Amino acid sequence: MDIFLKSARAAFFLTCTLYNHRLNNSMQIKGKGMKGFKVNGLLVAGLLLLSGCSTLHHYDSSPAPVVGTAWGEDVSSAVKEVYAERETRDPTEVIVINYSAKYPAGNDRVYSIRNGDLEYAIRDANFNSLPLFSRYNRGGAEQQYSVQARVGMKYQLYVRNYSRDTNYEIVATVDGLDVLNGQPGSLNNSGYIVNAGTSLSVQGFRKDRNTEAAFTFAEVKASYAANSAQGDIRNVGVIGFAAFELKGKAKTSLPPCSAQAFPGDNNGYAPPPCRK
Repeated sequence: MDIFLKSARAAFFLTCTLYNHRLNNSMQIKGKGMKGFKVNGLLVAGLLLLSGCSTLHHYDSSPAPVVGTAWGEDVSSAVKEVYAERETRDPTEVIVINYSAKYPAGNDRVYSIRNGDLEYAIRDANFNSLPLFSRYNRGGAEQQYSVQARVGMKYQLYVRNYSRDTNYEIVATVDGLDVLNGQPGSLNNSGYIVNAGTSLSVQGFRKDRNTEAAFTFAEVKASYAANSAQGDIRNVGVIGFAAFELKGKAKTSLPPCSAQAFPGDNNGYAPPPCRK
């Protein structure tokens, strides 16, 4: 069962267990054919005369670059209430990932973002991390990230906490809307809790304590932002994470075990314990 916590300021949620996860990932692609053309030529006095050519029609088969996220099918995910308090009012870090149907060529490719204790990724319905494209914005002096979106594909937000003693609250937004309450995104909103040494998967907009509506890439007109009283289509195509350190040290938690190519070769001593 998942946990959500509520302080004097705001209610926080923690996703601990997801069950009956439906991995339907249906996507239908229809390509448009291009009419060919016929050329009849006659060679006269060294000149090539073209006759009987049919008109060449150009079809733009590429999808519209701007897409949004729809309110998808139900995904079972339970939460429960707990209490906690933020260490400071300001977030420890803010991560923004833009998405569109356009392939973001010419940038560095990564599969996750990690600046400190926390690692962020966008995953598909089969829990595979989608490639993120990174480039440095000299004007804003910051790293910018983007991901290619395919209409009809379900996705989820993933955060892993590598700290051994610090819990974090994650306030997340999709298309400018808070993933918990559907209201305009704000740093004062409630967030999910990711405890030390654990991970968090947010699969959709939360409908109630037991259900999420799966994140599904869609045309803007079919997006939740376009069909919600609180939504604004000017904000489609952006995913946001804001991380807040929570007060109090977490109970000692083992670090995750990492994969090794030659596990039998060590320094001759017993390795410290880790969490499988």
